[in-house]
Amino acid sequence: MREKFKVHNINFKAGYFYEDMIFTPLVMLKLGRLITVPEIYYHYRKHPHSVIKLDTDDARADKLYTKKFLNDFIKKQGLNITGKDIIEYKKDYMFMGIKLLKIYKYRATKKFYLFGLLPFMTIKEYV
Repeated sequence: MREKFKVHNINFKAGYFYEDMIFTPLVMLKLGRLITVPEIYYHYRKHPHSVIKLDTDDARADKLYTKKFLNDFIKKQGLNITGKDIIEYKKDYMFMGIKLLKIYKYRATKKFYLFGLLPFMTIKEYV
């Protein structure tokens, strides 16, 4: 696997916010296939002083760069992603550490998930 990364010159961008958002699509494109293993989980630890939580000029610039990179990547690959497919925002509503509700807002639709997993309502909005 590592050899394929070297051949295609794919690396994490050192000292950069959102590096996984650039790394992942490049890997998926160059490796040609992806295998997933069901019901494999990882533990994600949230830390209040995490680098990803920082609101600095560098973090904002990296976020803008990443958005531009992804938009350019999508266009260059000829992917057909319409405005209705792009998530405008995602909100999680928690109570005592338990996710009660997750809302995905698309251009003309809101989707609601109970406990973040069970879809229970979709609202179509006219744009």
